[in-house]
Amino acid sequence: MFPTRPTPSKWLSGLIEEKQTRLDEVLNHPQSDAALVKAAREYLNGANTPTGAAAVAATVIGPDDEPALLDAWTAQGGATFAACAFAEFPTLGPTWDSDRLDFRGKDEHGFLGRASARHLRSILAAAPESEYRHTVNQLAAHRRTEFQRLVVAYLAPDQTEWADEACSGPPDPDLQWIVMCVASSARHLDSFGDKIAPPNCELGLLATLAEGLGPLAAPVTIRTVEAGASAEQREALFEVLGALPSDEAMAHLIRRLDARPTLLAAMKRFPERAIRVLAERLGPSELLDGQVRAFPEAAAASLPRLDPTARAVVEALIRGSHRLPEAADDTLPPSLVNPPWTRKKPKEKPFVLAIPTPNERAISWEPGELEHWKNGTQGYDPGWYYADCERAGDHRQAPPRATEDDPIWAARVEAFRVGDLVESEQVTVLAHGPVRRARPLLRGWFPKDWRLTDTTRHPEKWMRILVARYELDALPAALWFARSKPVRFGHLLLPYLDAEVAALMADWSSRNTAAREIAAIWFGRHGHRAVPLLIPAALGKPGAAMALGRCT
Repeated sequence: MFPTRPTPSKWLSGLIEEKQTRLDEVLNHPQSDAALVKAAREYLNGANTPTGAAAVAATVIGPDDEPALLDAWTAQGGATFAACAFAEFPTLGPTWDSDRLDFRGKDEHGFLGRASARHLRSILAAAPESEYRHTVNQLAAHRRTEFQRLVVAYLAPDQTEWADEACSGPPDPDLQWIVMCVASSARHLDSFGDKIAPPNCELGLLATLAEGLGPLAAPVTIRTVEAGASAEQREALFEVLGALPSDEAMAHLIRRLDARPTLLAAMKRFPERAIRVLAERLGPSELLDGQVRAFPEAAAASLPRLDPTARAVVEALIRGSHRLPEAADDTLPPSLVNPPWTRKKPKEKPFVLAIPTPNERAISWEPGELEHWKNGTQGYDPGWYYADCERAGDHRQAPPRATEDDPIWAARVEAFRVGDLVESEQVTVLAHGPVRRARPLLRGWFPKDWRLTDTTRHPEKWMRILVARYELDALPAALWFARSKPVRFGHLLLPYLDAEVAALMADWSSRNTAAREIAAIWFGRHGHRAVPLLIPAALGKPGAAMALGRCT
C-alpha cells in the first residue's frame, strides 16, 4: 500500500524524512557550496529560507512532484515564499557527476514544469494587491541568472523592465514558452527564435503571445505555419491569425485554402480590412464581391486607403451591388407574395419502424494489427518499479513482465484504485500492469488532464496499447478521445464494431473534414456488418440520426 498525501506539507515532510540519508550525503559533501548548505540546514531547522527550501527540494524530489511541492511551500510560508523558492529551484542542486550541492552553470538550468509555473502564476494573480507587491519586491533578489530573470518576469508580467531584460538573450528552445507569455514588444522577438516550436503551438500559449504582441505576432505565426505545422497545430495558428488586426495575417489566410473557415470569421471581425486586402492582393473575386455586398459601409470607408487599381475594383462592385426598389405586393403574382413555404401544412404522422438496435459489440483485427498495437513503444516504461522494489526490500535488477501475483504491481493497482496516482502513473499501470487486476480500473476512466500536462503526451500511441490489451473494455475511453479530436484519435475506433461507433462514423462521413477519411476506412473495413447498426436509426423517428443513417 502506498502512503497517501493528506496535505502537501505532510507529504513534503515525509519525503524529506524518507530521503534523509541522501540529504545527509549531499549536505556533508566537502565540496558542497557552503552558503547553500547553510541555507538548507536553516530551512530544515524551521526557517523559511527560499534558497534553502529550493536546495532541499532539488535533492529529494523529481519533476513529477513539482505541483505538490508548490502547494507545500505555499502552505509553509505563503505565496511570496513559494515564488522565491520556485525562482531558485531550477538553478541549483546536486551536480550530475558527484553528490555535491552547488549552483548550476551560467547557461544551465534544471527542469521547469509548465503546469507548476502556471499554477504559481495563478496563485499570485489571485493574491491581494499588497501581497503581490510584496512578492514582486522579494523576487527582485532572485534574478541572479538569465534563466531566473526570465522565470521572475513570467511570475510578475506587469514588470515591463524585467521583461525587457529577460527577453534580451539568445533564443532557448526549451524556454520559448516562457518568452511567449512575457513578450510584449518587437525587441522581445530577438529571444524568440525563427518559429514557434511544435509543443508550444497550443491555443492558450498562442493567444497569450497574440495578446502581448498584437500584430507583431503575425510574422512568426505565419513562419510556423509554413514550416510544416501539423493539422492540429495549423488549426490553432490560423485561429490566432484570424484574431490579429494585421494585413499580413489576413493576406496569409486568403492564400491558404485550408484556412477558409477562419478567413470567413476574420472577414466578419475586420470587414474593412478584409475588403482592402482582398482588393489589393486578390483583385475581382467572389470573396470580395460577397464582402462588399455584406458590408457596404465598410466598402465605402475602405476607398480612400486603396491604390487606384484596387479602388476601381471596389467601386465597380459597389455600383453593381445597388439593389432595385422593392416591388409592391399588388404588382406581383400571388405565388411570390404568398409562397408555399410560408403556409402551414398539416402535419402528417411519419411512418416509423420500431427496430431495436442490435446488441452486437465486437472487435475485429486486421492480420498482425493486434500485435503491432499491443507492442507499442509509448506505454510509459515503469521506471518507478526499481524504487518500489527497493522500498519493499526487494533488490531486483529489472522490472519483470507483469504477473497477477506480483506484490509490487498489486500495490500499484491498489494505489490507482484509491486515487493516489497521477495520470501518467495511471497510464503506466494500464499499459504494463497485470491485465486481470488492471481491467476493472479502466471502467469509467478518462484522463481529463491529458491536454495540459507534460507527462501524458502522445495518448494516440499509448491508447493503442490499451485498446489492444482490453479490447471492448477500452471502448468508452477510445470514444472519449475520438469525440474530442476526431482527426487525431479517430483511428482508435477502427477495430470496433458497435452501434455507438457506427453512429459516430455516420456523422463523420457527412462532414467535409479529415475525419471523413477515417469513417470511409471504417465502413470499408466492416462492410455489410455495419449495416444492421444503422438501419434502426434510418427507419426510426425523424431527426439527425435518421438522416445520417439514410445518407450513409
